[in-house]
Amino acid sequence: DGLAPDDQRSLIVTVRDRLPVLLVDGTPFGPAEERETHYLRHALANPRRRVRVEVVSPWRLAQQPLGSADSIEAAECVVLCNVPRLAERELRRLDDHLRHGGGLIVFLSDQVEPGHYNEQLYRRGQGPLPVEILPADQQLPPGPRRLFVFDPHEYRHPLLHAFQAHTDAGLLTARFWRYTRVRAAGEATVILSFIPAPPNPPRTTASAAGPDDPTSLPAIAPEAPAGDPAVVEATRHKGRVFVVTTGANLKWTSWPLNPSYVPLTQELLLAAVAGRTQARSALVGDPLEAWVGAGREVVMLTPDGRQEPIAPPEPPAAPVVRFEPTEQSGLYRLTGVAGTAPNGDFIFAVNIADDDRGEGRPERLAAADLRALYPDWWFTHDTRCRIPRSGADEGPVNLARLCLLGGVFLLLAELLLAWRSAAAR
Repeated sequence: DGLAPDDQRSLIVTVRDRLPVLLVDGTPFGPAEERETHYLRHALANPRRRVRVEVVSPWRLAQQPLGSADSIEAAECVVLCNVPRLAERELRRLDDHLRHGGGLIVFLSDQVEPGHYNEQLYRRGQGPLPVEILPADQQLPPGPRRLFVFDPHEYRHPLLHAFQAHTDAGLLTARFWRYTRVRAAGEATVILSFIPAPPNPPRTTASAAGPDDPTSLPAIAPEAPAGDPAVVEATRHKGRVFVVTTGANLKWTSWPLNPSYVPLTQELLLAAVAGRTQARSALVGDPLEAWVGAGREVVMLTPDGRQEPIAPPEPPAAPVVRFEPTEQSGLYRLTGVAGTAPNGDFIFAVNIADDDRGEGRPERLAAADLRALYPDWWFTHDTRCRIPRSGADEGPVNLARLCLLGGVFLLLAELLLAWRSAAAR
């Protein structure tokens, strides 16, 4: 079409030397192998992908200053591992983390307080958690041990495509004997579910397994539920959230010893941090937000070369700057005053909204179309105003000019006649 600005688009791709991940361990005491983050820390610390893992307790997290090396603000992804509850300050920081495209992974195990999670994190589907924990009377009752396995739903989710081609990866052989029953929000996607495991064949030889070894239990309780969510995904603000409804250690499952544990948790991590690219992309008219250092004044460089100073809010508000008048497409660069950038320059790609054809839509809109696009606006559709489109449509304009020229001519003629009359006398 004739609109040049929509003939090109911009995209921001962040390349990092390391991927910082923050694990919050809800069981930081006791032997290392019994802690909630023991296996997960080793699974995520992939030297090939240069993942830097920091492990903190909920109490240490609450005492950290904003923006410290092992804080929520410094992490690309935050993983809550069986954390009982979070203070209001940490809830706000998590919300800001998701607003700026950060990732969040939550493991729900025995230390989690269902009431706190439902009220402060789920918030009837409006909070960062995309699942509601069911009441205690609907959780798995104590009694005969049940065994469950993953149901991959025909491997439809992109995270599971690699497992479909490698059935020996162990995704279907991991065993779970307890999990937290939840109800997924309407917009959430259930990636994996729990279904009862097939009975094990009876043992014919003596086994050294203890009474708590799940492989020594051949029977499945007939009332065992099927189809409960195991891994749930949702988008919150510009970030991505994943919920795993069992533990990350060996207390409820043998999954950490299964071959599928390392690749699946790494895929969850990479998918969770994918929202960072979306956070740096916007459409013309959308506001731009970035987290900067406390008390730091920054400058927004617009595509047309303007420099707009922005002052961050005063404490105790989070040091988030907001730039709203994105009136043109192109690259916006947020940098510090006198060239000092806050944690490096923030670069945003702002594009013109388009339809499925990838082009703008310059066609004329009728009054009904305008009212449908802007239902909250009040305007008057005046059909008396006519905009000339060619020389043939300029008749009324040319007539007015002729009348004006005629008036000027009569005025000059009157002056000339008056002068000649005065000279004749």
